[in-house]
Amino acid sequence: MNIRAIILEILKNRIGEYASAKKLQENLGLSLTFIYMLVKNENIKSRFKYGRKEYELSSFFKCLNFSTNMYPISNPLTQEDFYINNFFNWSPKNEIETFLENMLLDNLGEFCSTKDLVQMFGISKTSWYDLMERGAIMCLNIESRKIIVTRSLLPFLRESMQDF
Repeated sequence: MNIRAIILEILKNRIGEYASAKKLQENLGLSLTFIYMLVKNENIKSRFKYGRKEYELSSFFKCLNFSTNMYPISNPLTQEDFYINNFFNWSPKNEIETFLENMLLDNLGEFCSTKDLVQMFGISKTSWYDLMERGAIMCLNIESRKIIVTRSLLPFLRESMQDF
């Protein structure tokens, strides 16, 4: 299953098959201007419900220009680095990590931006971008924006807590 299908399933479970532009903005962290521009220029299926326009989620996702930071790495990862960055390593291992995961998802949602992380942790944008480039945090590129998968922060936070 590719990353686009995983994200689509997560969003369908949260907001349903159709969503308004406001819900898309809240859940994806995209600006309303970008959403309306995309809807206007692309052939996205929509419907009117309760007097407002809703857009089909799968049709909206087909129009997004996705790429990820999961590009081939020139230097192979060590076994320890592979374990830290593995998709299946995102689940919490103890009560503290469960609390952290719940806090992240409650405050940031499934996806967030670097601005959200700067506000929450007080760490500069440059540091977050460096982590994304190294592959420590998974992000999606939608046009020129980087959208971070919030659950991918858990291995980074786990590694950071071990330093204390």
